[in-house]
Amino acid sequence: MKSISCKLSDNIKEIETLFENTADLTSRKFKTAGTNAAIYYFSTIVSKQDIALTVLNPIMNSPIIATEGVSTMKFLEERALAAALEVDEPGLAVL
Repeated sequence: MKSISCKLSDNIKEIETLFENTADLTSRKFKTAGTNAAIYYFSTIVSKQDIALTVLNPIMNSPIIATEGVSTMKFLEERALAAALEVDEPGLAVL
């Protein structure tokens, strides 16, 4: 397995290559706080509405003050996504 890149475009390419034959993989690319971002999910497992309500809306409506990638992700985990149920699974990485 490849490491997670610091470049969003590299990560998008890797995900789309890994799941190229997966019909239910859905992506949503967006910009928040001046930074390009992407979310990938399986539409057979979670609905578009659930993604919007529990992931996108909190991120888009959060006053992100961090400018460095790791700090921004930590801020989102602690503040914007705190209301969403989080399940930690060994071996899974947060992009």
